[in-house]
Amino acid sequence: MANYPCDPRPHLPPGADIVPHYAHPRRRAFHVFTNTPLLNCDDWAIVVLEPESDPAQLVGDAALIRGFLNNQGHHVRQMTRSAMGAALVQFSNTCSRDAAIDRSPFFIGDSILRVIPQNRGLNHRNCTFTHDVWLMMVNYPQEAWHVEKIKECVSEFGKFLVWNRDGSNRARLLVKVSVPDLLEVPISLVLCQNTSDEGHGHSWTVVNYILQAKLIGGLGGDEDPLPPDGGNPHPLPDLPFGGIWDDMIHDNNNLHENVAPNLGNAAPGGNAAPAADGEPMVHTPPQDTQGSVQSNQDIQPATAVKIKNT
Repeated sequence: MANYPCDPRPHLPPGADIVPHYAHPRRRAFHVFTNTPLLNCDDWAIVVLEPESDPAQLVGDAALIRGFLNNQGHHVRQMTRSAMGAALVQFSNTCSRDAAIDRSPFFIGDSILRVIPQNRGLNHRNCTFTHDVWLMMVNYPQEAWHVEKIKECVSEFGKFLVWNRDGSNRARLLVKVSVPDLLEVPISLVLCQNTSDEGHGHSWTVVNYILQAKLIGGLGGDEDPLPPDGGNPHPLPDLPFGGIWDDMIHDNNNLHENVAPNLGNAAPGGNAAPAADGEPMVHTPPQDTQGSVQSNQDIQPATAVKIKNT
């Protein structure tokens, strides 16, 4: 939540006034947008003048801002009031807006003109979703057993993730949501429907129970270093840390003793490496002439096979 001063008076429609707050109004409410993409407003920006100008001088300030930005090569398509700066400006395209942001601040006499993205104003803060929560919503109305309605209901305190579509017990609804604050999950959730223009409607009170709350953000370990001396990072389980490549190096001196007489049983050369005399080598597991391996036999190191080029 962002705390900042806000003057609504320059933005009131003609003839409108503000009703004073009641004794104890709700001071904060969350709403989490659903997965529907938001509008692309990357051609808009907030223009801030320092020192701050009088909102009543919008016409004069707008002419100054438009003329200056146009002279700098940043064509302005539209300007409106802003509650977080001197004006909200729409540029001709996103490239022009980004260039103005990159060149900001500008100096105009004794004033400083800053251009910031339209979604990075005073009201912007980072929002951290802390927990993934499984909720049991008891006495959820049958008429609202629809994924879009469920998203609407939980959007007041979290982001919809999963609905467990278990219809064996329709006394409760099981739904998983991400929440920024566990304390914002209400015990009672009142769902309302307006059924007429006269204001008549219905409400249903749903009771929420947290079944599981899992902390979000667990990090994995650091990257492992590569094995020393060019060792294989993925050796066979019963081989030394260096893996089959180290075995091959140690077996080079006895290479001729380990040549397989039948090359038809050699494994494909996926782990091929050059031998001492430049001829390719592959490793093959021990061949089982019976077509099966006994479970009580230990896995033997791979055998180096020397293949002649033909």
